[in-house]
Amino acid sequence: MKKIAGIVIVLLALAISSEAAVKYELVDLGVLDGYQYSCAKGINENGQVVGYCRNSESETAFAFVWDSENGMVALGDLGGGVSAANAINNNGQIVGVSSNADGNYEAFLWDSVNGMVGLGDFGGNDSRAVDINDYGVVVGSSVNLSGQTEGFVYDPAEGMQVFNSFGGSHTEVWAINNSGQITGVARNSSGVMTAYTFDSESGLTDLGHLGGYVSYGNDINENGTVVGWSHNFTDGLEGFVYENSDMDGIGIIGSTSNLFSINDNGQGVGYDLVNGVDERALFYDSELGLVYLDDLIDPTLGWQLNIAWDNNNSGMIVGYGTNDLGIEHAFLLTPVPEPGTICLIGFGGLALLRRKK
Repeated sequence: MKKIAGIVIVLLALAISSEAAVKYELVDLGVLDGYQYSCAKGINENGQVVGYCRNSESETAFAFVWDSENGMVALGDLGGGVSAANAINNNGQIVGVSSNADGNYEAFLWDSVNGMVGLGDFGGNDSRAVDINDYGVVVGSSVNLSGQTEGFVYDPAEGMQVFNSFGGSHTEVWAINNSGQITGVARNSSGVMTAYTFDSESGLTDLGHLGGYVSYGNDINENGTVVGWSHNFTDGLEGFVYENSDMDGIGIIGSTSNLFSINDNGQGVGYDLVNGVDERALFYDSELGLVYLDDLIDPTLGWQLNIAWDNNNSGMIVGYGTNDLGIEHAFLLTPVPEPGTICLIGFGGLALLRRKK
């Protein structure tokens, strides 16, 4: 009995030691037939992933949706042969951008019943949809007849509506939550590009900067927390978390930092530039602080994770990285059980052995 118990303890210790730094399992999402590279841009709570594939020769992209049962499936296009998916809600509705039959880029909404439907534009023959909430409300940006970029909010009842935040010449909407709160970037009356939030109760809020002169709001979670990037006091680009009316910088490991997504647990993902050119995917939360995602996966896989674009409330993360063959592929990271869970199972097994004595 003592010998068996000793063996179990040793095996547990080895397992805990080897898994201590590995917090995520990595899945290579592959590519569509005929394409070489892929990038994952969004994930929902059901683990469905969207993004695009492309080839280096033409840079032509094509949108996909991926799930564990069906693998990667092409979404089609609006008649121009090019498409990219940016986000998917929990009902499986997908938004992105596609070239249409006229050769212009147009925002689209895709669902399993209607397929891909163009949402139109503000007259400038260019629009892009970047996010959608669970009520089917879509946000993005479009060029108007004067060549200015304006944010839009689209819903099936009202269609595409202009969102012109500070009255300046440039507005972009980047994210929307289920409460209808939005964030993005806009040029204010002083000509400064600044991150903002908007909702029907509080109206428009200028989020300010980290001491510099430009800030961008990239995502907003269900708690109203915003992440993005801003110029800081040293004119560097630094990711931020904005909550409780306060913008806090997350720090910089390499040359810059940027957060693209934040889940409802306060976990953010994005990327960093090393020496200004080498992309490295980032993870941020209050427990680990700012770390490279490379340091949280099995190093023997040979991957470098370049950009993390999105994460869900289960801790799943998607983006793209360079695999062991030197090719850029979309990835899905799934959290692995904490060592403490393994310990509990192990000690439970020892208790069973003791009772069987």
